[in-house]
Amino acid sequence: MPAAITIRPLAHGDAPAVTALGGDLGYPADQAAMAIRLAAVLADPGHAVFGAEGENGPLLGWVHVCSRLLLIDPPSAFVEGLVVAPGARRQGVGRALMAAAEDWSRRRGAQTIRLRSGATREDAHAFYRSLGYQEGKAARGFEKFLSSGP
Repeated sequence: MPAAITIRPLAHGDAPAVTALGGDLGYPADQAAMAIRLAAVLADPGHAVFGAEGENGPLLGWVHVCSRLLLIDPPSAFVEGLVVAPGARRQGVGRALMAAAEDWSRRRGAQTIRLRSGATREDAHAFYRSLGYQEGKAARGFEKFLSSGP
């Protein structure tokens, strides 16, 4: 882990760094759009976003987790995204962020925490296994674009 790292809840002012880190993982976004998304997530008590900050203040990574209440399952949580800057990988940053997500989930009564990881991200799969995660039920993801207007 970098010499000094702090895990903290993210704030509105973190949108530029969140945008940049998301782009590193292959999820590019316009900074203004990310600021709107981050504000919406921060306003929802069923969601949390934690950041890992280095000694001099740069954001090294972030994790977004949310509560899930389903009729078909006991209370759970879902990791919506985990991003660690390329230069901070394999230094404990991701591990610390996942621990924060798990702690938040436990405090909210989650019995299980789940996530999805791209099929080709073998390094990520090994990382999650090292944290005790197991592959869940096989499923196919489906999506449909919903236009926002006429």
